[in-house]
Amino acid sequence: MSILSELGFVFDMSIVAGVRYDTPQVKLDYTPCQEPFLPYYPDMKDARRVSRSVEPIVCIPTNTFPGPRAALVRAAMRKVVRKLSTRNNGTMPTASRGRSGDEWTNKGESGAVGTAKNC
Repeated sequence: MSILSELGFVFDMSIVAGVRYDTPQVKLDYTPCQEPFLPYYPDMKDARRVSRSVEPIVCIPTNTFPGPRAALVRAAMRKVVRKLSTRNNGTMPTASRGRSGDEWTNKGESGAVGTAKNC
């Protein structure tokens, strides 16, 4: 945060409460965010924490509003069915062609999305 401030940044909108990435390229954990919704002055050593004082930079969390749970479950199940049908047909999805390994796979996903991706 101090480097951003030194470079002239006055706010940061990269915080997305609850998001976690664990890939070889990106290791990021915003699950322990203290303030998921309102702008706040961050602890300059850990942007996930709210500072006890005014700081030179402000964090403005990026908000997400998930849809109804039933719609999310249906979308996850459609993804599982598509993935299973491509495996059974022996074809490789277009998005996977040309990639090697799982270098961008998020190892920390859970819930319906994690289940769908790990099938």
